[in-house]
Amino acid sequence: MFDEEKTQEVVHGLKTTPDGLVLDPQPSDDPNDPLNWKPSRKARVLSIWAIACFSSQATAMTNMQGSYLQAPLYHKTATQISLAVSSTH
Repeated sequence: MFDEEKTQEVVHGLKTTPDGLVLDPQPSDDPNDPLNWKPSRKARVLSIWAIACFSSQATAMTNMQGSYLQAPLYHKTATQISLAVSSTH
């Protein structure tokens, strides 16, 4: 990958790659614009999002596995416990 900050050129008021391809969407001059982030920062943010998405799904599935052990504790059936964890009321 190329470092976008150093390789952008301006042609007819539009920012382009060194090959002359017009960038769409056009990055602003703001360093906080995600289009201006370094590739390592973009990868780090993507990794954090991926872990967060996986964790939310894994947490729900992990609790489902324990529903059979929780059923006697709460004097419920395993089905009732799993529905309490997995469904929205």
